[in-house]
Amino acid sequence: MKFSSTVALLCLASGVYSLVAAPPPTRVDRSGPTLVDRDLATATSVLADVKNGFGSLGTAAKDFNGDPGPLKTAASSLLAKVDSGTTAIKNMTPLSFFECLSLLTPAQDLQKQGKALSDQLKAKKGLIQQYKQCATTYGFLDQGVTKSAVLITAVVSKVDSSFKDTVQNEGNKITQQLKDLRDDFGPGNCLDS
Repeated sequence: MKFSSTVALLCLASGVYSLVAAPPPTRVDRSGPTLVDRDLATATSVLADVKNGFGSLGTAAKDFNGDPGPLKTAASSLLAKVDSGTTAIKNMTPLSFFECLSLLTPAQDLQKQGKALSDQLKAKKGLIQQYKQCATTYGFLDQGVTKSAVLITAVVSKVDSSFKDTVQNEGNKITQQLKDLRDDFGPGNCLDS
């Protein structure tokens, strides 16, 4: 009994001494890596906004009857959407491989809408010439080519490395559509009569 109370007293004394003599332990955060909140919704939203802008401009082109107001408004709105979309993409976090897969369908839809816009503007080329809107149309399309290239570069910078070439190639298809359309309304091909 005497031995056990001596051992207990010795343990108590060494415990108290260790609390006073030793500095407190350093706290180590052992939590595992956390998931990064990515911006798939931002990228999807930008693609949808640009697609809707193409649709609105296509509708304005289809309805064009000589009044350039609606066509100019829709074109300006589309260019503004591309600018704001570029800013949003530049400010978002990079996308993972699987998030990039989710963007394939919206990107293909955007490409189809770009083709529809091209067809609608070409169908109105005669009226655009008649109402002396070739230079204006060319100017908007030229801005569109430049701004879309900047947007595509921003998107490519945010996708997984295994998708960079694919995204660039698909983006180049949209840009090429716009270049071809711009050239159709360029000097020598579209004359403000």
